[in-house]
Amino acid sequence: MDAEDFADWQLCWRVNLHFFKPVTKSLNCILCSKSFNYAVLDDQRSSFWVDGTRCSVGHRQTTQIESQADPSLGICATCDQMYMLDLLKGKHTCRREGCRRTVRVHEAEVKQMLASDQVLLNNFLALVKKHRVYECTIHGDEVEYETNPLNPVQTFKPPTPQCDHDRNVCDPCLTLTLESAIRGGRLQDLVCPDLECRKPISLDVIRSNSSADVFKIYNKQLALKAISKDEKFRWCTCGHGQIHGPGENNPEWNCLQCSKRHCYICKEQPSGTCDHLRVIDEQKRTKTNNQKKSAFRILSESAKKAEEARLRERQNEAGTEREKARTTKKCPKAGCCNRIERNGGCGHFTCGMCLTEFCWCCKVIWKNDSSPQHLVGCRIGIKTQLQKSSLDQTGYAVGWDKDEGYDLKLDEGLWLLSAHR
Repeated sequence: MDAEDFADWQLCWRVNLHFFKPVTKSLNCILCSKSFNYAVLDDQRSSFWVDGTRCSVGHRQTTQIESQADPSLGICATCDQMYMLDLLKGKHTCRREGCRRTVRVHEAEVKQMLASDQVLLNNFLALVKKHRVYECTIHGDEVEYETNPLNPVQTFKPPTPQCDHDRNVCDPCLTLTLESAIRGGRLQDLVCPDLECRKPISLDVIRSNSSADVFKIYNKQLALKAISKDEKFRWCTCGHGQIHGPGENNPEWNCLQCSKRHCYICKEQPSGTCDHLRVIDEQKRTKTNNQKKSAFRILSESAKKAEEARLRERQNEAGTEREKARTTKKCPKAGCCNRIERNGGCGHFTCGMCLTEFCWCCKVIWKNDSSPQHLVGCRIGIKTQLQKSSLDQTGYAVGWDKDEGYDLKLDEGLWLLSAHR
Protein backbone atom coordinates (compact mmCIF):
# COMPACT_ATOMS: atom_id res chain seq x y z
CA MET A 1 0.00 0.00 0.00
CA ASP A 2 1.48 3.32 -1.04
CA ALA A 3 1.16 6.61 0.84
CA GLU A 4 -1.91 7.75 -1.12
CA ASP A 5 -3.75 4.47 -0.51
CA PHE A 6 -2.80 4.59 3.15
CA ALA A 7 -4.28 8.09 3.50
CA ASP A 8 -7.44 6.91 1.74
CA TRP A 9 -7.57 3.84 4.03
CA GLN A 10 -7.32 6.01 7.14
CA LEU A 11 -10.21 8.16 5.93
CA CYS A 12 -12.30 5.09 5.17
CA TRP A 13 -11.61 3.61 8.61
CA ARG A 14 -12.68 6.80 10.36
CA VAL A 15 -15.97 6.64 8.44
CA ASN A 16 -16.31 2.95 9.16
CA LEU A 17 -16.09 3.55 12.93
CA HIS A 18 -19.39 5.51 12.73
CA PHE A 19 -21.14 2.28 11.65
CA PHE A 20 -19.88 0.07 14.50
CA LYS A 21 -22.64 -1.71 16.47
CA PRO A 22 -22.63 -4.34 19.21
CA VAL A 23 -22.67 -7.94 17.97
CA THR A 24 -25.46 -10.02 19.53
CA LYS A 25 -25.12 -13.19 17.47
CA SER A 26 -22.50 -15.42 16.02
CA LEU A 27 -21.26 -14.17 12.65
CA ASN A 28 -20.49 -15.75 9.30
CA CYS A 29 -18.17 -13.51 7.25
CA ILE A 30 -19.51 -12.85 3.75
CA LEU A 31 -15.96 -12.45 2.41
CA CYS A 32 -13.89 -15.23 3.93
CA SER A 33 -16.88 -17.49 4.83
CA LYS A 34 -15.46 -18.15 8.32
CA SER A 35 -17.59 -18.23 11.44
CA PHE A 36 -16.88 -16.04 14.51
CA ASN A 37 -18.51 -15.95 17.92
CA TYR A 38 -18.12 -12.23 18.64
CA ALA A 39 -21.20 -12.22 20.88
CA VAL A 40 -19.32 -14.15 23.57
CA LEU A 41 -16.62 -11.51 23.55
CA ASP A 42 -19.18 -8.68 23.76
CA ASP A 43 -17.57 -7.19 20.65
CA GLN A 44 -18.67 -4.63 18.08
CA ARG A 45 -18.61 -4.92 14.33
CA SER A 46 -19.27 -2.45 11.47
CA SER A 47 -22.66 -2.48 9.74
CA PHE A 48 -21.35 -0.36 6.84
CA TRP A 49 -21.42 -3.35 4.49
CA VAL A 50 -25.23 -3.55 4.78
CA ASP A 51 -26.33 -0.06 5.88
CA GLY A 52 -23.88 2.12 3.96
CA THR A 53 -23.88 0.26 0.62
CA ARG A 54 -26.19 -0.45 -2.30
CA CYS A 55 -25.75 -1.63 -5.84
CA SER A 56 -26.91 0.74 -8.60
CA VAL A 57 -30.45 -0.68 -8.54
CA GLY A 58 -30.73 -0.40 -4.73
CA HIS A 59 -30.08 -3.97 -3.57
CA ARG A 60 -29.12 -4.30 0.09
CA GLN A 61 -26.37 -6.85 0.68
CA THR A 62 -28.52 -8.99 2.95
CA THR A 63 -32.14 -10.05 2.83
CA GLN A 64 -34.56 -9.83 5.74
CA ILE A 65 -34.40 -13.59 6.23
CA GLU A 66 -30.60 -13.52 6.29
CA SER A 67 -30.57 -10.67 8.83
CA GLN A 68 -32.74 -12.70 11.21
CA ALA A 69 -30.73 -15.90 10.87
CA ASP A 70 -28.40 -17.18 13.54
CA PRO A 71 -25.52 -16.99 13.01
CA SER A 72 -25.98 -13.72 11.19
CA LEU A 73 -24.03 -12.45 8.21
CA GLY A 74 -21.36 -9.82 8.51
CA ILE A 75 -17.70 -9.03 7.94
CA CYS A 76 -15.01 -10.27 10.25
CA ALA A 77 -12.43 -7.96 11.80
CA THR A 78 -9.72 -9.08 9.38
CA CYS A 79 -11.76 -8.62 6.19
CA ASP A 80 -13.21 -5.37 7.50
CA GLN A 81 -9.75 -3.75 7.44
CA MET A 82 -9.78 -3.32 3.63
CA TYR A 83 -13.47 -3.71 2.83
CA MET A 84 -14.43 -0.02 2.48
CA LEU A 85 -11.37 0.99 0.45
CA ASP A 86 -11.79 -2.03 -1.84
CA LEU A 87 -15.48 -1.15 -2.19
CA LEU A 88 -14.61 2.40 -3.30
CA LYS A 89 -12.30 0.87 -5.92
CA GLY A 90 -15.19 -1.24 -7.27
CA LYS A 91 -13.87 -4.62 -6.12
CA HIS A 92 -17.10 -5.97 -4.60
CA THR A 93 -20.16 -7.13 -6.54
CA CYS A 94 -23.74 -7.41 -5.38
CA ARG A 95 -24.59 -10.55 -3.38
CA ARG A 96 -28.11 -10.80 -4.82
CA GLU A 97 -28.62 -13.75 -7.14
CA GLY A 98 -28.57 -12.74 -10.82
CA CYS A 99 -27.02 -9.33 -10.11
CA ARG A 100 -23.45 -8.57 -11.19
CA ARG A 101 -23.54 -4.86 -10.36
CA THR A 102 -20.81 -3.27 -8.31
CA VAL A 103 -21.55 -2.50 -4.67
CA ARG A 104 -21.13 1.22 -4.02
CA VAL A 105 -21.42 3.74 -1.20
CA HIS A 106 -25.01 4.58 -0.26
CA GLU A 107 -24.41 8.32 0.04
CA ALA A 108 -27.75 9.18 1.63
CA GLU A 109 -27.08 6.82 4.55
CA VAL A 110 -23.48 8.03 4.90
CA LYS A 111 -24.61 11.67 5.00
CA GLN A 112 -27.03 10.81 7.80
CA MET A 113 -24.42 8.93 9.82
CA LEU A 114 -21.78 11.66 9.41
CA ALA A 115 -24.09 14.64 9.83
CA SER A 116 -22.23 15.66 12.98
CA ASP A 117 -18.83 15.73 11.25
CA GLN A 118 -19.15 17.74 8.02
CA VAL A 119 -15.41 17.86 7.42
CA LEU A 120 -15.15 14.08 7.51
CA LEU A 121 -18.28 13.80 5.33
CA ASN A 122 -16.96 16.18 2.68
CA ASN A 123 -13.56 14.47 2.60
CA PHE A 124 -15.18 11.06 2.26
CA LEU A 125 -17.58 12.15 -0.52
CA ALA A 126 -14.59 13.61 -2.38
CA LEU A 127 -12.86 10.24 -2.05
CA VAL A 128 -15.99 8.48 -3.36
CA LYS A 129 -16.03 10.76 -6.38
CA LYS A 130 -12.33 10.16 -6.96
CA HIS A 131 -12.93 6.42 -7.29
CA ARG A 132 -16.15 6.73 -9.32
CA VAL A 133 -14.54 5.20 -12.42
CA TYR A 134 -14.86 2.00 -14.42
CA GLU A 135 -12.70 0.13 -16.89
CA CYS A 136 -14.10 0.17 -20.44
CA THR A 137 -14.26 -3.43 -21.62
CA ILE A 138 -13.49 -2.36 -25.19
CA HIS A 139 -10.54 0.04 -25.03
CA GLY A 140 -9.36 -1.05 -21.56
CA ASP A 141 -8.78 2.37 -19.94
CA GLU A 142 -10.47 3.77 -16.85
CA VAL A 143 -13.42 6.08 -17.55
CA GLU A 144 -15.09 8.39 -15.03
CA TYR A 145 -18.80 7.91 -14.49
CA GLU A 146 -20.91 10.86 -15.64
CA THR A 147 -22.72 11.78 -12.42
CA ASN A 148 -26.47 12.44 -12.66
CA PRO A 149 -27.48 14.17 -9.37
CA LEU A 150 -31.19 14.01 -10.20
CA ASN A 151 -31.09 10.29 -10.97
CA PRO A 152 -28.10 8.48 -9.41
CA VAL A 153 -29.13 5.20 -11.05
CA GLN A 154 -28.49 6.78 -14.46
CA THR A 155 -24.86 7.35 -13.43
CA PHE A 156 -24.12 3.64 -13.58
CA LYS A 157 -26.70 2.77 -16.22
CA PRO A 158 -25.54 -0.08 -18.54
CA PRO A 159 -26.37 -0.27 -22.27
CA THR A 160 -29.73 -2.01 -21.70
CA PRO A 161 -32.30 -1.96 -18.86
CA GLN A 162 -32.07 -5.76 -18.74
CA CYS A 163 -28.32 -5.78 -18.03
CA ASP A 164 -27.40 -7.26 -14.63
CA HIS A 165 -24.25 -5.16 -14.30
CA ASP A 166 -23.13 -1.52 -14.13
CA ARG A 167 -21.87 0.49 -17.06
CA ASN A 168 -18.63 -0.99 -18.35
CA VAL A 169 -18.33 0.49 -21.84
CA CYS A 170 -17.83 4.17 -22.65
CA ASP A 171 -20.13 6.04 -25.04
CA PRO A 172 -17.56 6.43 -27.87
CA CYS A 173 -16.78 2.70 -27.83
CA LEU A 174 -20.49 1.83 -27.65
CA THR A 175 -21.16 4.10 -30.64
CA LEU A 176 -18.29 2.55 -32.58
CA THR A 177 -19.52 -0.97 -31.78
CA LEU A 178 -23.13 -0.26 -32.72
CA GLU A 179 -22.34 1.64 -35.94
CA SER A 180 -19.90 -1.04 -37.06
CA ALA A 181 -22.54 -3.74 -36.59
CA ILE A 182 -25.20 -1.67 -38.40
CA ARG A 183 -22.99 -0.78 -41.36
CA GLY A 184 -21.98 -4.43 -41.66
CA GLY A 185 -25.59 -5.58 -41.60
CA ARG A 186 -25.00 -7.59 -38.38
CA LEU A 187 -28.15 -6.75 -36.46
CA GLN A 188 -27.57 -9.86 -34.34
CA ASP A 189 -24.48 -8.12 -32.90
CA LEU A 190 -26.50 -5.20 -31.49
CA VAL A 191 -26.16 -6.53 -27.95
CA CYS A 192 -24.46 -5.45 -24.75
CA PRO A 193 -20.66 -5.70 -25.22
CA ASP A 194 -20.33 -7.46 -21.83
CA LEU A 195 -19.49 -11.08 -22.71
CA GLU A 196 -21.51 -12.47 -19.79
CA CYS A 197 -24.54 -10.32 -20.55
CA ARG A 198 -25.18 -9.97 -24.31
CA LYS A 199 -28.65 -8.49 -23.79
CA PRO A 200 -30.22 -6.91 -26.94
CA ILE A 201 -29.70 -3.14 -27.27
CA SER A 202 -32.94 -1.14 -27.28
CA LEU A 203 -34.04 1.16 -30.10
CA ASP A 204 -33.64 4.28 -27.93
CA VAL A 205 -30.04 3.37 -27.05
CA ILE A 206 -29.21 2.75 -30.72
CA ARG A 207 -30.77 6.08 -31.70
CA SER A 208 -28.89 8.04 -29.02
CA ASN A 209 -25.55 6.32 -29.73
CA SER A 210 -25.43 6.45 -33.54
CA SER A 211 -25.40 9.16 -36.17
CA ALA A 212 -28.53 10.10 -38.12
CA ASP A 213 -27.19 8.47 -41.29
CA VAL A 214 -26.35 5.21 -39.54
CA PHE A 215 -29.74 5.19 -37.81
CA LYS A 216 -31.41 5.47 -41.23
CA ILE A 217 -29.43 2.42 -42.33
CA TYR A 218 -30.58 0.63 -39.19
CA ASN A 219 -34.25 1.44 -39.86
CA LYS A 220 -33.86 0.19 -43.42
CA GLN A 221 -32.32 -3.05 -42.18
CA LEU A 222 -35.16 -3.45 -39.68
CA ALA A 223 -37.64 -3.06 -42.52
CA LEU A 224 -35.76 -5.61 -44.62
CA LYS A 225 -35.68 -7.98 -41.66
CA ALA A 226 -39.43 -7.62 -41.27
CA ILE A 227 -40.26 -8.27 -44.92
CA SER A 228 -37.66 -11.05 -45.10
CA LYS A 229 -40.31 -13.27 -43.51
CA ASP A 230 -42.20 -13.15 -46.81
CA GLU A 231 -41.61 -16.40 -48.70
CA LYS A 232 -40.81 -14.43 -51.86
CA PHE A 233 -38.15 -12.31 -50.17
CA ARG A 234 -34.57 -12.85 -51.27
CA TRP A 235 -31.27 -11.46 -49.92
CA CYS A 236 -28.47 -10.11 -52.11
CA THR A 237 -24.80 -10.56 -51.21
CA CYS A 238 -24.50 -6.76 -50.86
CA GLY A 239 -26.75 -6.88 -47.78
CA HIS A 240 -29.84 -5.56 -49.52
CA GLY A 241 -32.95 -7.64 -50.01
CA GLN A 242 -36.29 -7.43 -51.81
CA ILE A 243 -39.49 -9.30 -52.60
CA HIS A 244 -39.57 -10.93 -56.04
CA GLY A 245 -43.26 -10.98 -56.92
CA PRO A 246 -43.19 -13.31 -59.98
CA GLY A 247 -41.52 -16.05 -57.93
CA GLU A 248 -40.64 -19.26 -59.76
CA ASN A 249 -42.62 -18.23 -62.85
CA ASN A 250 -39.84 -15.79 -63.67
CA PRO A 251 -36.88 -16.69 -61.43
CA GLU A 252 -34.52 -13.94 -62.65
CA TRP A 253 -34.23 -10.89 -60.38
CA ASN A 254 -31.76 -8.01 -60.06
CA CYS A 255 -30.84 -6.32 -56.79
CA LEU A 256 -32.24 -2.79 -56.63
CA GLN A 257 -29.20 -1.70 -54.61
CA CYS A 258 -26.24 -3.10 -56.60
CA SER A 259 -27.99 -4.48 -59.75
CA LYS A 260 -26.47 -7.93 -59.20
CA ARG A 261 -28.32 -10.72 -60.98
CA HIS A 262 -29.80 -13.64 -59.02
CA CYS A 263 -31.94 -16.72 -59.44
CA TYR A 264 -35.06 -16.85 -57.27
CA ILE A 265 -34.99 -20.66 -57.15
CA CYS A 266 -31.25 -21.25 -56.61
CA LYS A 267 -30.79 -19.08 -53.50
CA GLU A 268 -27.26 -20.08 -52.58
CA GLN A 269 -25.79 -20.71 -56.04
CA PRO A 270 -23.54 -17.94 -57.47
CA SER A 271 -25.50 -15.61 -59.74
CA GLY A 272 -25.55 -16.35 -63.44
CA THR A 273 -24.36 -19.98 -63.10
CA CYS A 274 -27.57 -21.96 -62.67
CA ASP A 275 -29.57 -23.82 -65.31
CA HIS A 276 -32.62 -21.60 -64.78
CA LEU A 277 -30.75 -18.42 -65.74
CA ARG A 278 -29.07 -20.17 -68.66
CA VAL A 279 -32.51 -21.12 -70.02
CA ILE A 280 -33.65 -17.53 -69.57
CA ASP A 281 -30.54 -16.26 -71.39
CA GLU A 282 -31.21 -18.62 -74.30
CA GLN A 283 -34.82 -17.46 -74.42
CA LYS A 284 -33.65 -13.85 -74.45
CA ARG A 285 -31.23 -14.52 -77.30
CA THR A 286 -33.96 -16.27 -79.29
CA LYS A 287 -36.39 -13.44 -78.61
CA THR A 288 -33.77 -10.84 -79.60
CA ASN A 289 -33.01 -12.66 -82.85
CA ASN A 290 -36.71 -12.97 -83.65
CA GLN A 291 -37.19 -9.28 -82.92
CA LYS A 292 -34.29 -8.41 -85.22
CA LYS A 293 -35.75 -10.58 -87.99
CA SER A 294 -39.18 -9.08 -87.47
CA ALA A 295 -37.76 -5.57 -87.48
CA PHE A 296 -35.80 -6.31 -90.69
CA ARG A 297 -38.92 -7.71 -92.32
CA ILE A 298 -40.99 -4.71 -91.27
CA LEU A 299 -38.31 -2.31 -92.50
CA SER A 300 -38.05 -4.18 -95.81
CA GLU A 301 -41.80 -4.15 -96.28
CA SER A 302 -41.94 -0.51 -95.32
CA ALA A 303 -39.16 0.36 -97.78
CA LYS A 304 -40.92 -1.62 -100.51
CA LYS A 305 -44.21 0.16 -99.85
CA ALA A 306 -42.47 3.52 -99.82
CA GLU A 307 -40.80 2.76 -103.16
CA GLU A 308 -44.12 1.66 -104.62
CA ALA A 309 -45.73 4.84 -103.33
CA ARG A 310 -42.97 6.95 -104.89
CA LEU A 311 -43.40 5.07 -108.18
CA ARG A 312 -47.14 5.68 -108.11
CA GLU A 313 -46.52 9.29 -107.32
CA ARG A 314 -44.12 9.61 -110.22
CA GLN A 315 -46.60 7.84 -112.47
CA ASN A 316 -49.38 10.12 -111.29
CA GLU A 317 -47.19 13.16 -111.84
CA ALA A 318 -46.24 11.92 -115.30
CA GLY A 319 -49.90 11.22 -116.10
CA THR A 320 -50.84 14.67 -114.86
CA GLU A 321 -48.17 16.26 -117.05
CA ARG A 322 -49.30 14.26 -120.04
CA GLU A 323 -52.89 15.23 -119.49
CA LYS A 324 -51.88 18.85 -119.05
CA ALA A 325 -49.86 18.72 -122.29
CA ARG A 326 -52.80 17.08 -124.10
CA THR A 327 -55.39 19.64 -123.08
CA THR A 328 -53.46 22.95 -122.79
CA LYS A 329 -51.22 25.26 -124.76
CA LYS A 330 -48.61 27.61 -123.35
CA CYS A 331 -48.82 31.37 -123.80
CA PRO A 332 -46.48 32.42 -126.67
CA LYS A 333 -45.21 35.56 -124.94
CA ALA A 334 -41.68 35.46 -123.61
CA GLY A 335 -41.50 35.22 -119.81
CA CYS A 336 -45.07 33.98 -119.37
CA CYS A 337 -45.51 30.40 -120.53
CA ASN A 338 -48.84 30.20 -118.73
CA ARG A 339 -50.68 26.98 -119.56
CA ILE A 340 -54.08 27.75 -121.05
CA GLU A 341 -56.95 25.33 -121.52
CA ARG A 342 -59.55 26.04 -124.22
CA ASN A 343 -63.13 25.51 -123.17
CA GLY A 344 -65.05 26.27 -126.37
CA GLY A 345 -65.39 29.67 -128.02
CA CYS A 346 -63.60 31.22 -130.98
CA GLY A 347 -59.87 31.08 -131.76
CA HIS A 348 -59.16 34.62 -130.46
CA PHE A 349 -57.50 34.00 -127.06
CA THR A 350 -56.30 36.36 -124.36
CA CYS A 351 -53.83 35.02 -121.76
CA GLY A 352 -55.33 35.33 -118.30
CA MET A 353 -51.84 35.90 -116.88
CA CYS A 354 -50.21 38.49 -119.12
CA LEU A 355 -53.30 39.56 -121.23
CA THR A 356 -51.49 38.79 -124.49
CA GLU A 357 -53.89 38.27 -127.44
CA PHE A 358 -53.05 35.55 -129.98
CA CYS A 359 -54.52 33.03 -132.43
CA TRP A 360 -55.23 29.73 -130.75
CA CYS A 361 -54.53 27.76 -133.88
CA CYS A 362 -51.18 29.17 -135.10
CA LYS A 363 -50.15 31.00 -131.85
CA VAL A 364 -49.27 34.30 -133.62
CA ILE A 365 -49.48 37.23 -131.21
CA TRP A 366 -51.89 40.01 -132.26
CA LYS A 367 -50.44 43.40 -131.60
CA ASN A 368 -52.66 46.45 -131.16
CA ASP A 369 -51.07 48.54 -133.91
CA SER A 370 -51.59 45.98 -136.66
CA SER A 371 -54.33 43.77 -138.05
CA PRO A 372 -54.38 40.10 -136.98
CA GLN A 373 -51.80 37.86 -138.68
CA HIS A 374 -51.56 34.08 -139.08
CA LEU A 375 -48.93 31.61 -140.12
CA VAL A 376 -49.17 29.77 -143.34
CA GLY A 377 -51.28 26.68 -142.75
CA CYS A 378 -53.49 28.19 -140.03
CA ARG A 379 -56.92 26.59 -140.41
CA ILE A 380 -58.91 29.54 -139.18
CA GLY A 381 -56.83 32.56 -140.32
CA ILE A 382 -56.78 32.77 -144.07
CA LYS A 383 -56.59 36.47 -145.04
CA THR A 384 -53.13 37.49 -143.83
CA GLN A 385 -50.76 34.53 -143.75
CA LEU A 386 -46.99 34.64 -143.71
CA GLN A 387 -44.05 32.34 -143.21
CA LYS A 388 -42.66 31.94 -139.68
CA SER A 389 -39.34 33.23 -140.93
CA SER A 390 -41.03 36.48 -142.06
CA LEU A 391 -42.72 37.03 -138.70
CA ASP A 392 -41.31 39.60 -136.30
CA GLN A 393 -40.77 37.29 -133.31
CA THR A 394 -39.72 39.97 -130.92
CA GLY A 395 -41.32 39.25 -127.50
CA TYR A 396 -41.99 35.61 -128.32
CA ALA A 397 -40.96 32.76 -126.04
CA VAL A 398 -38.55 30.12 -127.28
CA GLY A 399 -40.57 27.31 -128.91
CA TRP A 400 -43.65 29.44 -128.70
CA ASP A 401 -45.40 27.58 -131.52
CA LYS A 402 -44.63 24.09 -130.20
CA ASP A 403 -47.14 22.35 -127.93
CA GLU A 404 -45.98 18.76 -127.82
CA GLY A 405 -48.61 16.26 -126.84
CA TYR A 406 -51.53 18.59 -127.51
CA ASP A 407 -54.58 16.75 -128.88
CA LEU A 408 -55.59 18.56 -132.08
CA LYS A 409 -58.94 16.82 -132.00
CA LEU A 410 -59.89 19.26 -129.29
CA ASP A 411 -59.75 22.05 -131.94
CA GLU A 412 -62.14 20.46 -134.44
CA GLY A 413 -64.88 22.95 -133.71
CA LEU A 414 -62.52 25.94 -133.62
CA TRP A 415 -63.79 29.09 -135.39
CA LEU A 416 -62.83 32.76 -135.77
CA LEU A 417 -64.67 36.00 -136.48
CA SER A 418 -64.30 37.18 -140.09
CA ALA A 419 -62.62 40.40 -138.95
CA HIS A 420 -59.83 38.36 -137.38
CA ARG A 421 -59.22 36.03 -140.25
